[in-house]
Amino acid sequence: MNAHILKSLPDFLAVLSLDEEPMGLFYTDQRPFEGFSPKPIDLPTREKEVRNEID
Repeated sequence: MNAHILKSLPDFLAVLSLDEEPMGLFYTDQRPFEGFSPKPIDLPTREKEVRNEID
């Protein structure tokens, strides 16, 4: 990235009311060669909360 863009980036983020640079994502039907993703986990539900099964 060139120096002019880096110098003006904090002012641009302030105009957008952002504390940090946004992260970009994209979706595709093909798995990336060197990509990563979170491991699947058992998500909390209302029923589990009622049964007090959520820590």
